[in-house]
Amino acid sequence: ALISKTHPSDRLQSSWPRLVDLETLKTQDLKEGWRGWHNGLALSPSGRRLAAQQTERPESQALGERRVVVYEEGKARVLGRTWDRWPVPMCFLDERRLVVSFHEEGEIRLAVLDVEEDRRKSIEGAGSADAVRSVGRRVVGIGQALGQPPRLVAIHTDSKTRAWLPDLSGWTDAETRDWRVERLRVEATDGATVDTRLVLPPGDGPHPTLLWIHGGPINQFGNVWHWRWNPLVMLRAGYAVALPNARGSTGYGYEYAAGIWGNKWGAQCYADLMQVADVLDARSDLDSRRMVAMGGSFGGYMTNWIGGQTDRFAALVTHAGLFDFRAFYGTTDHPAYWALHQQATPWEGDIDRYSPHAHVGAWKSPTLILHGEKDYRVPIGEALALFEALQAHGIDSELVVFPDENHWILKPRNIRVWYETVLRFLDERLQP
Repeated sequence: ALISKTHPSDRLQSSWPRLVDLETLKTQDLKEGWRGWHNGLALSPSGRRLAAQQTERPESQALGERRVVVYEEGKARVLGRTWDRWPVPMCFLDERRLVVSFHEEGEIRLAVLDVEEDRRKSIEGAGSADAVRSVGRRVVGIGQALGQPPRLVAIHTDSKTRAWLPDLSGWTDAETRDWRVERLRVEATDGATVDTRLVLPPGDGPHPTLLWIHGGPINQFGNVWHWRWNPLVMLRAGYAVALPNARGSTGYGYEYAAGIWGNKWGAQCYADLMQVADVLDARSDLDSRRMVAMGGSFGGYMTNWIGGQTDRFAALVTHAGLFDFRAFYGTTDHPAYWALHQQATPWEGDIDRYSPHAHVGAWKSPTLILHGEKDYRVPIGEALALFEALQAHGIDSELVVFPDENHWILKPRNIRVWYETVLRFLDERLQP
């Protein structure tokens, strides 16, 4: 089991594995009293070893390194200290071979760790795979890609061959035969690389283009099937979709992910996105006059920040985005974590440094605001405040509220309405 408790000094939870003897009900805590948490528990076949992802969070920080730790007879060994990725244990193949998943440049990859010699061997293959379990000399898990909904896949860990198991979804490859995916590697202002996938519809264009900004913010866009932000829906309507992994994204090392840490949300991440927009602007198959920025959660925040910084976008679509940092602090369900991320509170530090509300006077782009009324992570007040501010400044704007949804739009009929609303709003404002 995983046991959690709140750390008294910063009100953030720590978690650790607790072993319970089912016959005697005696318990053993494998770690306690430290800043961080465990995730992804996996037992070896004999039960002698327990593997987990361990995050050790530095004091006064919300972000920490994530490593694999193996417990044996109550003693811990940390593996892969020089591996600049965040592996999550999936399953043991035997007593010494552990399968882990990790983000790698827009993919969800697998590797086999030798827990005795602390060596790893990657399991290569097309597309992303996760949630695997051991079946003899193979693992079976969930495979997916941008053009493939999640389905079962069997992977031979020695030969690295993959075999798709029967697809129960009714999906057909015909849906993606006429699309193209390009990999763009855009140079950032500080010399880093902003990895971006550009999904293109049929035809020569120039296509209206959507710059999608992922949430998290510690997350990634990549070669995975996304039920809520699915580019195929927009491709069928004639749009090209760019999926950038700007600063803060996983799969590119700790420093890259930590690039938004410490009250820098609107700094290098914004610069990265503008570099990607410049590259898209220069392409003859994309229409720079019909480019849209859109995102949800942190992506919604970044869209709101863009609104007060530039008028280069023909329209903006912001879902569940932060608008007023000072007000947000007192209403979100996790203020302690957010305060650590920003290293500021309404009464200490410059919490408004990158708050979009302070720049609403410079806003020019037509804006669609979408929000779930039962959203406790980014409460509905952020959308209401943004809409009132845009209306007061004479900005073409619409507000759409889903009374029965939370931070995500989950109900099928609401999802359909969400996409239809976005397409209708954009079609009305992106005239050829």
